[in-house]
Amino acid sequence: TAVVKEGFRDPAVLKEGFRDPAAVKELFRDPAVVVGGCRDPAVVKEALSDPAVVKEGFRYPAVVKEGFRDPAVVLGGFRDPAVVNERFRNPAVVKEGFRDPAVVNEGFRDAAAVKELIRDTAVVKEGFMDPAVVKEVFRDPVAVKELFRDPAVVLGGCRDPAVVKEAFSDPAVGKEEFRDLAVVKEGFRDPAVVMGGFRNPAVVKEVFRDPAVVKEGFRDPDVVKEVYRDPAVVMGGFRDLADVKEGFRDPAVMGGIRDPAVVKEGFRDPAVVMGGFRDPALVKERLRDPAVVKEDFRAPAVKNMRTRSRSRP
Repeated sequence: TAVVKEGFRDPAVLKEGFRDPAAVKELFRDPAVVVGGCRDPAVVKEALSDPAVVKEGFRYPAVVKEGFRDPAVVLGGFRDPAVVNERFRNPAVVKEGFRDPAVVNEGFRDAAAVKELIRDTAVVKEGFMDPAVVKEVFRDPVAVKELFRDPAVVLGGCRDPAVVKEAFSDPAVGKEEFRDLAVVKEGFRDPAVVMGGFRNPAVVKEVFRDPAVVKEGFRDPDVVKEVYRDPAVVMGGFRDLADVKEGFRDPAVMGGIRDPAVVKEGFRDPAVVMGGFRDPALVKERLRDPAVVKEDFRAPAVKNMRTRSRSRP
């Protein structure tokens, strides 16, 4: 290891010596070698510029676990998208190496790298539990679009409300991310995800302006049943009357709320109904469809509320 530590500080040596996959395979099995020799960013930059080398050398989780705990190493070597693309295709490597938030914070600022990496659900589940990491990674709409197409990723990685709260606080992210109807349908079945992310009115404002999203996402009775049971969620997101006015004006959207089972469960909570429908103009727009009114207001709690309000002077 002493020889390696001294000899591998010369980029020219590394460039020539590391082109042999067999040599790399043996060398990088020793964590002490990786830790000692690769702390020089200039060295790492040269050595890891050959995708073939990276592909062979970093298949060992023990090596990655030891060597990549130093953010300086990651910063130096992984700014090359070609290198990252090859290296991050092995789930076992990523799973071990990216448990350190400091490493992830530095390495994941490259959108091209993130695009390749986050296609593996096992990786996302381990690496994205740090809100600071998510905040950096999810600012790229292209990356988010790829990531959230896999329902397993959404369910696995975003169950932590703190993570979701950070990631979804950027309206630009929410706008791109939730246009994929398949994503919305699968991802929002988990109440913990919805409750964590949608307490930010700015996010809701962007997401729910697309009638197509609302139409597809809220046709599932289980989704509506869970989401609308929490008054804090509804009152927090739908207090902006302009949002509700935009979302519910589309008759196509109203088609999603025609399911009696959905309406019956979702609007049983008076606090929910009172929070969203206090604006007469909103009610006037929404209740123009007789089919909706007939099913919507069959719930006893809602009926009682309406009766009390009429009896007031």
